[in-house]
Amino acid sequence: AVRAVVSTSCAASTIAGSISIEKGTGAVTFDGALTSASDLKVIERTGNVVLRRLTLSDVLLEKITGNLQIVASQIDSDVSIQLVTGSALLSEINTAGDLSINSISAGLTISNGDFGSEVVSVGNIDLSTTISGNKNLALTVIESENVRLTGNTVRTASLSVNTGGVRINNNSFETLNCVDNNPAPVGTGNTVTVLADGQCMGF
Repeated sequence: AVRAVVSTSCAASTIAGSISIEKGTGAVTFDGALTSASDLKVIERTGNVVLRRLTLSDVLLEKITGNLQIVASQIDSDVSIQLVTGSALLSEINTAGDLSINSISAGLTISNGDFGSEVVSVGNIDLSTTISGNKNLALTVIESENVRLTGNTVRTASLSVNTGGVRINNNSFETLNCVDNNPAPVGTGNTVTVLADGQCMGF
């Protein structure tokens, strides 16, 4: 295992074991490190966290005071992201496990990922929630602000108790269910092959 309590930067490194970075101040950056499906845990850190071009297994990111980025990475197990005071960006990631994201204070963007038909659960996102260009996911978005779904291919989607507007454009769904969003979702250019229900019945 690799443990650190100070600013951490790994590049051109080979890491075969688990990585645990807990408590402390300073940015955490892994860019192109040669990880061998390593478990990664980052907890109670003050500073930005950047994970780029990695191969990982289980990922736990919790109580981050700063911004979070996961970019161009392969993750073969579950991902849990909780309690980020800044923004969170997940771009061009491929996963073979469930993704759970909860309590992001400055907005969430998930773009251009392939989720292998796994579950993506999003809740309690402040400011904005943008999910675009992704494929092969079962999506739940609850109690989040300014939700935008654009150009995704989604197996099932459930959108409930979101505020500030839900806009759904140019997506493909098997099933789409919308409940108690305020205001009700709007959108154009969507395809629903099996069932659209609730506030999204007209889609």
